[in-house]
Amino acid sequence: MLIRNKTSGKYFIALEEESDQEDRMLMITPDGAVKRLEQRLFDAPDWVAPQHTAADGRLTQAQRAKYEAYLDTLMPRGQARPPAPQRSGRNDRPIAATEEVAP
Repeated sequence: MLIRNKTSGKYFIALEEESDQEDRMLMITPDGAVKRLEQRLFDAPDWVAPQHTAADGRLTQAQRAKYEAYLDTLMPRGQARPPAPQRSGRNDRPIAATEEVAP
């Protein structure tokens, strides 16, 4: 899920759905660092998968790379993570493997 910082307006990736006892959540910052930050510093979460934000500019390349590495740690050893479905931008539907998308 994405969560926007109230002061900077930048998006962070929240790795947890709920905060801890000190109202802090584990997040990936715009520079790709993983930090536990106070939830009060952020707006309400945007429930979108970070994989589907590559084209809209909300996340940095460093954030996407760190999130991909994080997902890889969740998979059992020796098992590859299935690729995220691509989006066509039209009607927000996945692109079929045999379908071509006009530029």
